[in-house]
Amino acid sequence: SVNSAKIVNESILSEDILDGTITAADLGTDSVGSDEIAAGAVDTAELAANAVTTAEIAADTILAGDIATGAVTTDEILDGTVGTGDLNASGVGNNKTLTTDGTGNMVWVDDASVDREVSAHVAPEFSNFTLRADGTNNKGSLESDHDVAAKKNYYKWKTRKTDAMHDYDVVFQWMIPDDFQSWTATGPSIEVDFKTDTTTVTDNKLDITMTDTAGTAVTLAGTAANMVSTTADTWVEDQVVAAASLAGTYTPGEYITITVKMSSKATTTANRNPAYLGAFNFNYVAK
Repeated sequence: SVNSAKIVNESILSEDILDGTITAADLGTDSVGSDEIAAGAVDTAELAANAVTTAEIAADTILAGDIATGAVTTDEILDGTVGTGDLNASGVGNNKTLTTDGTGNMVWVDDASVDREVSAHVAPEFSNFTLRADGTNNKGSLESDHDVAAKKNYYKWKTRKTDAMHDYDVVFQWMIPDDFQSWTATGPSIEVDFKTDTTTVTDNKLDITMTDTAGTAVTLAGTAANMVSTTADTWVEDQVVAAASLAGTYTPGEYITITVKMSSKATTTANRNPAYLGAFNFNYVAK
């Protein structure tokens, strides 16, 4: 018989061995090392399913270039195996945010390019507010209360006067937040809840004006004037006060000033046609 001791080194070449004549059973454990395998000689078709486990792979031998696009999905990644230390340093700690692109892929983007829509809800009684009479036809009563059914805080202005519209101003200041970048471009910049006792503008109404942080009057939406309920004594929610991308100067940490003129004229001394002011929404993009 012939054993390996009787065979001279390199006397038998691969072309002398018929395909399939050497099986795994003919090979001793660890008899074939990576040095005996030519680069590219073994492809995935030669490997049995699950034949190569993490124990057979040396640390750092597989690089991103060795992994086909889409070859690793979330199903192949165990829960909890990816930590912040595994994230690319180009994102972590460099003012970047991990988000998804239009196709659902995770990408790093600059913080400044991430639009974070914020809606600040400000309900009565407002902080930094005062009441002001304009000097003409200001007789009536102003109160604050809560509408249990509608779940709204409000100011209510009414008068017993039947000769003319009487009004009173609610003036409040809202500080532009430190994270303010711009007013939203996707919807109204400012909205308000309100209602009037009737749907007639000569009975009751609300009018809103505003100055920016530089003290300059800004142009509001047409719906910020002569505001009346579409259905008598029914709340109008999210009425547009200012359209998207409100123009003006808005410096974080400084105040805009909003004036709401609440007007009422009684039909009779018993029927006072009140006007109600509810909450504001300030919709902006945060830094």
